[in-house]
Amino acid sequence: MNNIFSEFEASTETEWKAALLQALKGPSIEEVLHYSDPIERIDYTAYVHPSHVTPSGEIPGEMSYKRGGKFKANTFEIVAILPSGSATQRNKGALELLMKGTTSLRIDLDNHTVEECSQLVTGIGLEFIITTFLCHTPEQFEWVKSLSTPANRGRIHIFYTGNTIAVDGARTQLIDGTQVTNAGGNCTEEIAYLLHEGHRQLFQFIEQGISIDDAAAQLKFRIGIGSNYFFQIAKIRAFRRLWSAVISEYQPTHSCSHIAYLEAETTSINKSVKDPYTNLLRMTTEALSAITGGVDELTVLPYDWGTRSPELEKSQRLATNISLILKEEAYLEKVVDPGGGAYALESLTDALIEKSWKQFLETEVNGLEPLKKQVTATCALRKTLFEEGKTTLIGVNKFKNPEKIANEWLNTKELVFGLELILERDVTSVKA
Repeated sequence: MNNIFSEFEASTETEWKAALLQALKGPSIEEVLHYSDPIERIDYTAYVHPSHVTPSGEIPGEMSYKRGGKFKANTFEIVAILPSGSATQRNKGALELLMKGTTSLRIDLDNHTVEECSQLVTGIGLEFIITTFLCHTPEQFEWVKSLSTPANRGRIHIFYTGNTIAVDGARTQLIDGTQVTNAGGNCTEEIAYLLHEGHRQLFQFIEQGISIDDAAAQLKFRIGIGSNYFFQIAKIRAFRRLWSAVISEYQPTHSCSHIAYLEAETTSINKSVKDPYTNLLRMTTEALSAITGGVDELTVLPYDWGTRSPELEKSQRLATNISLILKEEAYLEKVVDPGGGAYALESLTDALIEKSWKQFLETEVNGLEPLKKQVTATCALRKTLFEEGKTTLIGVNKFKNPEKIANEWLNTKELVFGLELILERDVTSVKA
């Protein structure tokens, strides 16, 4: 087995293309396997021959961390967002979610008092899960800080709007790329925003006298996952590589400071409330992209998230099950960087690295306004392509569900980069 590669003769590019043409039975390679993505504005091919690439020699767990910081297993947390309600209701709901396979909770503390907050987490082993708290008052923030102990070091994430105070052993700053994705932006625009906002937050900590290593440990990045499968994998890998480059400029003491901590969250742009079960297929491929990309946390939103009549007990269970099946039955947790070494994916990753770094540098100079205009233009293009039928969604603008579903989307949310985009709701020609 040690000489397996020497036992098979490698094909030349000419031989390889001849075999490919025979398999295509008529169309040229260019017609079938060359693409130009109008949203991402990147030309790419679905194949790359080994003669066209130079192996980078990068391995998982080592610089530049394009292949991630993991080197033993592709572990990730299964996140569920705790619905609103009384402290007693939410405590019961949290314990049920954990019993059903959730390994991480995201909890908005709403207007709870400190006493209610304590009641909310009763019986939850915070030392065994990742818990993300969103605080709205100084009292809530101080209460969550008190939960951060040596026993759960690194497992408490505390986000409080406007706060730039570091908390030892906790992540306190969220850089949310879904603000770009959910507004209709593309991969390049999201990576540029994550880098720009991450760098801004990092610099604020450094100005307070906090070391680069401690400052980097305060940050958590949330990245939106859409339906463009290979681009989503490449986006995660490209961002990790570029964030490592940003951190390198500050010469950290510890190499682990280069590693971006990433949560992936599925998005609503392509989801349907009129044919809701088609969402399960979309959510599965999106989750697969995120896991293959090697994220640390995965939030698969319930298929009716953001609607007027969500059946969260059912839809959240199915969302959790998607992650569980991919983790425990498809064994995707076992292989570190399963996409590494795929020539076409590496080529796509490199293209995103080059384009996103250029966009980031422009944003550092010009600020967010030019980037916001780009996201608006990308959003408009998405709508146009969808309205013209050049982008299709089963159950939405093709093969519509004959069954009448009473549920509706909630009103549009305002995001940093404009209005939230949901194609089924926001494109007039496909509205039911």
